[in-house]
Amino acid sequence: MNKSNIDKKTALTICITYAVIIAVLLVIEFVPGLKYHEKTHEEILAEKYLALNDADGYGKYISENYELYSSEILGTYNFDRGNSYDLKFVYDYPVHKNDYSTMSFTDEELNCTEIPELYMFDPRWGYEHIGNSLIKNNGCSAVCLTMANLYLNHNSDADPVKIANTAEELGATLMWGNIFASRIAEIADIYGMTAAAYDCYNTDHRITEEELKGLLDKEDNVVLINELGDNFGAHMMIVKDYDENGYDIIDPANPDHTARKWTFEELAPEIAYYWEITSSNN
Repeated sequence: MNKSNIDKKTALTICITYAVIIAVLLVIEFVPGLKYHEKTHEEILAEKYLALNDADGYGKYISENYELYSSEILGTYNFDRGNSYDLKFVYDYPVHKNDYSTMSFTDEELNCTEIPELYMFDPRWGYEHIGNSLIKNNGCSAVCLTMANLYLNHNSDADPVKIANTAEELGATLMWGNIFASRIAEIADIYGMTAAAYDCYNTDHRITEEELKGLLDKEDNVVLINELGDNFGAHMMIVKDYDENGYDIIDPANPDHTARKWTFEELAPEIAYYWEITSSNN
């Protein structure tokens, strides 16, 4: 066999080898499941939603249609201690993400005879931003001031988004959205409310049960508290009333907290600030 034949065989072998390699690569590229695929953050979250296996099927729908959701919305659910209303908030996003553009209060809310219960996850405002966060995540102060305005002034001048925007314009929000406690009275004043502020965080003052009950016994006021502790974390809520069984609160993040009674011993040690809010339009 001469050298020319050997070179031809070698060349043919090389060509066949390259052809096989190219064919294998094409199969891996285009046949589903064969190509190594590094999962995106959204795909990882989609798998976690599927694993929830909730009775309403929200997790399954989100998982199968995760492309309809922004990464921010997918990431807003707490898989360790999430609840049904937070899950529904994510589920509702494709249909309700623009609800604020047509948002309105109900007649019942505008003509309320007691403080209305509003929540941060309400799609009317929950998908909107406060700072670098969503109102759903860090809009507790804005939602509480909205409740106070509805009860005291019965108008739509304030809503969580308007209040959030005002706070940002004033430089009164932290980067992640929370409104500075020291600026609550200033913002309340813009929306026709007067907030008498009490500081338990930087002073030796501590609210007594007699003092809290005295504030709640008054008519036409709203008692707002800022909690810093284990029960609620850093959070704003309203103390609505009390009876022999304990205190009623409106927790804008958690209807389950709103539904139960709280003792003074549970609330008071974690109160960093509190406000008595009244209407300045009277």
